Amino acid sequence: MGFQHRADPAAPGLDWAALLLCLAAAVVLMVLSAGIPVSGDAWGYSYRTARWIADNGMTPIPCGQGRGEQGMGHPTAFYWTWALLMRIAGDTVAVAHVLPSATFCLALWAAWRLGHAMAGRACGFWTAACLLASPLFLSQALQPLQETGFTAFAALAMERYLVGRNTQAAVMTTVAAVFREQAVLLAASFALVELLHEGTGKPGRILVHAMPLGVILVTGLGNLAATGMFFNKIHFGAPSALRPDWLAFRTRLFAGHLLAADGRWIPLVSALALVLAGQARRTPSATSLLLLLSPALLFPPARLAFLAVMAAAGTLAIARRGSLPDRPIFAMILFVLMMIAFHVLIVKIAPDPALDLYRYVLGALPAVLALPLAVIRRRGGVRLLHPVGAILLVSGVLGCFRIDPFQPDSTPAGTLASLDTRRAVLLAAASADTAIAPETEADFFTNPSLGYIDRPFPVRVLGTGPALCGDAAYSVLVPPTHHGDPWFERTLEEILPAGAFPCTLATWVRGPLVTEVLLIGADE
Repeated sequence: MGFQHRADPAAPGLDWAALLLCLAAAVVLMVLSAGIPVSGDAWGYSYRTARWIADNGMTPIPCGQGRGEQGMGHPTAFYWTWALLMRIAGDTVAVAHVLPSATFCLALWAAWRLGHAMAGRACGFWTAACLLASPLFLSQALQPLQETGFTAFAALAMERYLVGRNTQAAVMTTVAAVFREQAVLLAASFALVELLHEGTGKPGRILVHAMPLGVILVTGLGNLAATGMFFNKIHFGAPSALRPDWLAFRTRLFAGHLLAADGRWIPLVSALALVLAGQARRTPSATSLLLLLSPALLFPPARLAFLAVMAAAGTLAIARRGSLPDRPIFAMILFVLMMIAFHVLIVKIAPDPALDLYRYVLGALPAVLALPLAVIRRRGGVRLLHPVGAILLVSGVLGCFRIDPFQPDSTPAGTLASLDTRRAVLLAAASADTAIAPETEADFFTNPSLGYIDRPFPVRVLGTGPALCGDAAYSVLVPPTHHGDPWFERTLEEILPAGAFPCTLATWVRGPLVTEVLLIGADE
């Protein structure tokens, strides 16, 4: 696959136009997301860490003793910047969405630059457009987490490497590591490609990619000094017991989602078919068309197996040719594979047996989009690129309306379930003297900065304290994570006053997610 970069004389003007469009999209996102409450891990540790930093003299090393106040051991630049915004503009939901909106803009622009550098303006357009329509990317942009920043700078690093700016690529990778440590996998990809192509004749081109390790070293030493741990205890230590099929399950989980979900199997299979068929701006043969269309008959796990067969055939073709792909392409492929392998295997050394969130591999998504689209553009022309890009775009848009019951925050529709929770919190506060909620949702009633309530309201954590008073009215928040939960129902029953029983005040149903408010006492 020859992807030598060719300068586009119109590139500066196009870059400015693309940047303006990305800025416009970011402004729209910031306006729309200003009313979306902080939820999930954005509340679980991201907000708590930023708030702790803001309340403790803007120290760069979070070492609070409360739950989630140590940033899970991650680099703290994101949290520190958010804390600074809190100090300047206030601790509000609107302020919480400033950073994700900014990195959202940068990620779209970086995707445009990457696709444009690989195969021209049409490829750049579809790469950025399909990233924008990706449910995983869009859902992460709706919450203040580090993933969109990692995605942006990883894409910029790949673009810089593609155009021959090795040192600039290393700098971008280092900035990406400030958002997510997994950026060292991209640095390792660059270093390995340089080693395979240059040997040890130019050690500087290899060693420059060690810069991201400095981020991990500085972060780890800071954590060690402040908390006594180099890595967070859930990321490194004695592993937990794993399910017997953990390897196959996690491979399907990460590889299946990154490579095949939301229509991504379509451009990937199309590109592999074009490579194998040896098409070069000609009408695809019947064999090639069958290769393109056959995965439509398969379920997603089977599509993943089909992709593996196709990739093996492509690897065999490269081996028979006797040469490796171009450096940037090889590095991008290695990065995607390393991201999948790392998150599949991390549970072998981590005490947390889960660590299975789709967002962990988001940083590799621009490469997964740009690579096949560039192959299609170069081998099939724009006549094939436009329909494939349009199909991928529509698939992504449709995916935005689906909800994964196991990872609801992986799509915008699931992320917006926090709006139902806000309605439930407001109703619960308006209907009783005291609210009852699980520990993870109790702060929704006491902290208006999270966006669920206008002023603090008395709340009791379910599972704590004595039985309820018989002459008071209580409202109970049942979030989607506890709907139908036997522990929740049993614990609530244990504290009910004699003769009292909860009645349903309101229910919100969003796909598989159900939010309820129950009423106990005077106004049943």
